[in-house]
Amino acid sequence: MTDSSNTVVAAAAPPKRSRGWLLGCAAALAAVCFLVAGAALGLAWVADRNATVSGAGIVDEFVALVVGTPTPTPTPTATPTPIATPTPTPPPIPQACGQTADTADYGPVSVGTTVILGEHRPVSGDANWMEEMAVYVGQQAVVTRLSGVDPSGCPGVRVDVDSGQWFWRLRDLTLP
Repeated sequence: MTDSSNTVVAAAAPPKRSRGWLLGCAAALAAVCFLVAGAALGLAWVADRNATVSGAGIVDEFVALVVGTPTPTPTPTATPTPIATPTPTPPPIPQACGQTADTADYGPVSVGTTVILGEHRPVSGDANWMEEMAVYVGQQAVVTRLSGVDPSGCPGVRVDVDSGQWFWRLRDLTLP
């Protein structure tokens, strides 16, 4: 080191640390480590105690801040109830009249089909209806024969509930 006149000046030696001073620093460091370890053990004890004692209040909040809140174990879910599949809508029964026996359209109705009987609706004033048929209206019946067309050209069938006695217009039947 030099002064303002460029003369070499002896540098001051750093103060010599005694062996006692170094031991004191080591002891202080050890004490800090023990304090931190003791605090951690104390928190673990408090957390364990709070797990068995409810209503610890502010201690619970402190432990939650330091240790963290545990993630709850997910509860198993029940097997979901299957959703019922909607029943498909039956195809519509043809409503047209003015057909011939050769061109009669019966749609989804065939021999063995279950139908619900209905009162005939008039076509050009002709209902092709007998009052004796009224007792069968609303009943389920099984088609026993495809019977061609009536004088108005409406396709019809014969059914089991009236022993095939009456001609039932297809357009006035419904599928269950």
